[in-house]
Amino acid sequence: MKKLLDFTIPFKGLGLGAHSFDFQVDQKFFEFFNYSELESGNLRVDLILDRQTSHMSLDFHFHGTVRTVCDRCLDEMDYPLDFKESLVIKLGDEIPDARHIGEDVPVISHHETEINVAQFVFEFIVLALPPRKVHPDDADGNPTCDPEMLEKLDEYLAPDSPEGETDPRWDALKNAWKNN
Repeated sequence: MKKLLDFTIPFKGLGLGAHSFDFQVDQKFFEFFNYSELESGNLRVDLILDRQTSHMSLDFHFHGTVRTVCDRCLDEMDYPLDFKESLVIKLGDEIPDARHIGEDVPVISHHETEINVAQFVFEFIVLALPPRKVHPDDADGNPTCDPEMLEKLDEYLAPDSPEGETDPRWDALKNAWKNN
């Protein structure tokens, strides 16, 4: 599959110091990765690449929205993102049987002339999403989810037990740890 060429940075010709790049993340970007949780989006990624003799520091700033599914009502929603991430890439010889030094420091050979940051961009976006994504509440504190789905959820929601009543099976287990 063809790489996302718009996300390729030819770093070999860059002088030492900071260099600015910007990228647009759109539906074609997400189609390339074929990740079902994110269907599309419109994000701008500002990147400051600080090139040194032994490494490169990449500082990303993401801002925009991604299209995902609400975990409460299963309706599509635009989820806003505005966050920063940093990455250090070591420039050096390939390490036999390993592509990384430690957990978070990728290594690029001195013979490489460019780097494609698309995979890093995608992973940062996915990791920035919260574990539970729901429509925001309106100004009055009411959910803005699909009203039909909220009615269905209320219909099938288990009724609350009356105050003070508990299931005796659970009562027996509550103190089980004290007997050991």
